[in-house]
Amino acid sequence: MLGMLNIVLFMEFWFAGEATETSSLSSIIIYTYPILATLLAIPVLGERVSGTRGLGAALGLAGVVLIFVDHLVVHASAGLYFLIIGALSWAFGTVYYRKYLSKYDPIAVNTMQFVYALPVTAVVAAFTGPFSLGGFGWQFIGITVYMGSLGTFVAYLIYLRLYRKYSVSAISSYFFLVPALSIVFGYAILHETISAISAAGFVLIGIGIFLTSRGGRGGPGLGGYRCGRHEVMPACAPPGNRAPLHDLDPAMTPLFGSRSLQ
Repeated sequence: MLGMLNIVLFMEFWFAGEATETSSLSSIIIYTYPILATLLAIPVLGERVSGTRGLGAALGLAGVVLIFVDHLVVHASAGLYFLIIGALSWAFGTVYYRKYLSKYDPIAVNTMQFVYALPVTAVVAAFTGPFSLGGFGWQFIGITVYMGSLGTFVAYLIYLRLYRKYSVSAISSYFFLVPALSIVFGYAILHETISAISAAGFVLIGIGIFLTSRGGRGGPGLGGYRCGRHEVMPACAPPGNRAPLHDLDPAMTPLFGSRSLQ
């Protein structure tokens, strides 16, 4: 299920939407994800979102809009709805992981979500357009390896580790940094200009992240434990309460063994 939400549905609808909409609009819609994930965490996980943390998330999204508003063009096409579905899928995947899988080893969970997503993605690719291995040069291969390793696998591993330890509302707003950093890299590598309104967007994102980090904890409704000064999920449960890997999915046992994940 996690592979379907985080990999298949999220990325397929994101890329399909961006094929018909501008990259600016795609970034804005996809990065409504922190707002959507926080809203879902309230009824599903019982998180308590303080006004400060909610304001921080709203300011972060406003900052993303300001960064891309100069290039914002909206087309009334199916791509718009694809992007919304992609953002929702990512948000549901986050809450699903936090509720059901955060007690398991993030490396194992991360690996298996890609293992299960691969054949589904291959089938989708085969039926949605022409697929050919011809014309793949070293540049394409290098970019693909980078995106698949650091840009996806390692990024998702960090994502899972953070959401294993902290509440959804505490972490989600940090994802507003992704579109902001894309502008910074565009300036540094491609020598693109940063307008005053984009700079104002950076300021709003910074304030939003600050407010989110200073906001109240998720509260006792999280069902987690506290290790030191940090709120965490059942990863810090007593050893007797730690779940073995085979309880997650019997198919994972041959790959990783039945040892405890802790």
